[in-house]
Amino acid sequence: MDGKNKKMIIGFDLDGVIIDQTYQKVRIGKKLGLDLKFEDTAFGVLENKYSLEVVEQMKDILYNDPTYALKATVMEGVMDVFAALKAKDYPFFLISRRRHPYMAVKLLERLEIWPFVINDVNAYFVSGPEAKNTKAGELVVTHYIDDELKIIHALDTVQNKYLFDRFNVFAEHATYKKIKSWYDFQKLIDENDSV
Repeated sequence: MDGKNKKMIIGFDLDGVIIDQTYQKVRIGKKLGLDLKFEDTAFGVLENKYSLEVVEQMKDILYNDPTYALKATVMEGVMDVFAALKAKDYPFFLISRRRHPYMAVKLLERLEIWPFVINDVNAYFVSGPEAKNTKAGELVVTHYIDDELKIIHALDTVQNKYLFDRFNVFAEHATYKKIKSWYDFQKLIDENDSV
């Protein structure tokens, strides 16, 4: 592996990036009296449309109620990318702001991601955007994918930031590159290999 490739260290968010909770958010929205479309389910959109109390209530159900929390699925293409990263020997890390990681680990076990791909060695659960930035800096992450703009903006330790925007609801910005799928990120990995 050449010097350029050795420097590629990848970080991922969990919810909305590795894990697809779109259907669960729509179901929870109905439970809370909200009529959500898929494009409304990104937390950046929800936070602009609804009160903090409603969004926090949704997060609490989504992350802690097994009826919803354990029914989420894997984003299409993510397992292919994980396989490619392992084959190319690129280090990668999960850095999540889940307050209670127990349910996240249970979900990842159900999806056969934990401990085979993500485990105690490469998973970190932190308290907020600044803690996520600090951890990314400690791990010398060079490429990071998140689905929340506030996290993207907080990651000043990461040179290459990617906003996972599968429903194309956020504007382009010079400080990050938008990707709509894991296949988009796979192309970026392949481009890095060809340089």
